[in-house]
Amino acid sequence: MRLAEIQSYLDAYLTRQESKDFQDQEYTNFNELYDALEIIDSIVNYEPTDNEMMSSFGTKWHDHL
Repeated sequence: MRLAEIQSYLDAYLTRQESKDFQDQEYTNFNELYDALEIIDSIVNYEPTDNEMMSSFGTKWHDHL
C-alpha cells in the first residue's frame, strides 16, 4: 500500500466517523489521527521552502559576487 493510498483511506475514514453520532463512532480521539494525516499530507504533497529552492541553484560561495 502506497502512502498516497493510506492518505486517502485515512481521510475517508475520518470523514465517515465524524458524520456518525458519538456513541456510534469506532474511535473518539480524532486529534491523533488528524496529526498523522497532517504528517502524511506534508510528505505526499511536499513543497520545498523558498530557502530550499534558492539553494538548489548555484553554489553559495559565488551567489553574491
